[in-house]
Amino acid sequence: MQSWVDRATVGIPRGGVLPRSLCPLLSRGEIRLSGVSSVGRGVDRSGPRVSKTQAVAETSGGIACARSIPHLEGGSFRKDGHAFVEQFRIRGYEVGPDRQTTLPTIANLLQENASNHAICMWGKTEEGFAAEPSMVEKGLILVMTRLQIQVDKYPTWGDVIEVETWFSTESRASAKRDWAIRDAQTGETIGRATSTWVMVDIVKRKMARIPEEMKENFKQFVSPERHSVAVSEARQKLPNMSEDSTPGPDRFARGSNVDMNGHINNVVYLIWALDTVPDEIHDSKTLTEMEMDFKAECVAGDRVESSWCEIESENGSTGTNVFLHSLRKVTGEKSRELIRVRTKWS
Repeated sequence: MQSWVDRATVGIPRGGVLPRSLCPLLSRGEIRLSGVSSVGRGVDRSGPRVSKTQAVAETSGGIACARSIPHLEGGSFRKDGHAFVEQFRIRGYEVGPDRQTTLPTIANLLQENASNHAICMWGKTEEGFAAEPSMVEKGLILVMTRLQIQVDKYPTWGDVIEVETWFSTESRASAKRDWAIRDAQTGETIGRATSTWVMVDIVKRKMARIPEEMKENFKQFVSPERHSVAVSEARQKLPNMSEDSTPGPDRFARGSNVDMNGHINNVVYLIWALDTVPDEIHDSKTLTEMEMDFKAECVAGDRVESSWCEIESENGSTGTNVFLHSLRKVTGEKSRELIRVRTKWS
């Protein structure tokens, strides 16, 4: 069966060329173009010269679609050097059945963006980590203790988002990193995030002061008095778990869950926490906000118990469900809380 396709429908301007993906269909006689005087006219044998999208044709096998892939801008600093901007394309394995990306995907992209920012500032150590020189000399690392993400609109498969990050020092031992998430095509802000990081001595396994020389190196990159999440909404204390909280699925941390730092990655914790949410909430609501406190680390082989409970919304808003989640590492008869998470669903 042969189908006729108008050149305007497939987005080919007069005098333009047919996208390469449609050429085989044309040569096999599965489609024919209207608006051209001969079959051979308008076909590009060397490849497409039309950069924009919109080639759609009805064929004997269904719908054929040729679409140009948006160009990604590489990571770079803003002109003032205070923020780092990078673009990401949402890939097919990063979305759910509705073709929308998920909060764990957003968290992974924030993590990648922060790491690339650090590499651009400091470079990599011989071990392959991004670290400021004075940190390496003193055996110090920055550890994230809190992460809060707000999402207004989830991007879909193929969308390109722009992630901007910046940080500021907060105290002698901590720093704050923020992110803004935008639609790269429209510039619309679709999400935001903030996090708290503390300096830790890797030998003593205790908090340490940020070295003065590091603070000096920070100055050229710091964005003071700039907040992605409103100050009134950030760093709110998470309540204690209810005594009658509901048990969730148990987990055993696997080697596949371990990141380059040798422990279970923070996004894995988030996935485990979200697995405790009832199916009816997943099916009928949208996760709009997540706040997570990191309390301890976990390694491959550890057994992890989960629990959850529903709590009241702070502002009493109707139509919003708020849940509290906890993951605990179990060793024999003892257990220790790894993370506590609050999620909001609308």
